[in-house]
Amino acid sequence: MNKVKGKGRLNHHFWGTYYAGMVLVFDTSEAAVDALSVLGGLWKIHDKEPRALSWWGESDALKIAKEQLVLFGADGDKIDSIKYSIDYGEPFDVVISVCPQEQASLF
Repeated sequence: MNKVKGKGRLNHHFWGTYYAGMVLVFDTSEAAVDALSVLGGLWKIHDKEPRALSWWGESDALKIAKEQLVLFGADGDKIDSIKYSIDYGEPFDVVISVCPQEQASLF
């Protein structure tokens, strides 16, 4: 098992109903792909940055995403904080244990 470290930030959107977007940035595109294999769900490789994963959802989905990220070391209070801005949560870190694709076939 390897660990990949990512830096994340949430963007609040108030388009009639509440909507949020999050980005997790890793050191390499390979690390992002490995993290995606663990996070799954609504996470996708970012359209413009292959080292990043992106997520979009409404309030109920955000609650689930926060719970998931807390399992990987994120500070749940920072994720959707409005301490410094009503547009962005505070930056947060995650550490995800992954099994690289080349090792997955060994199990």
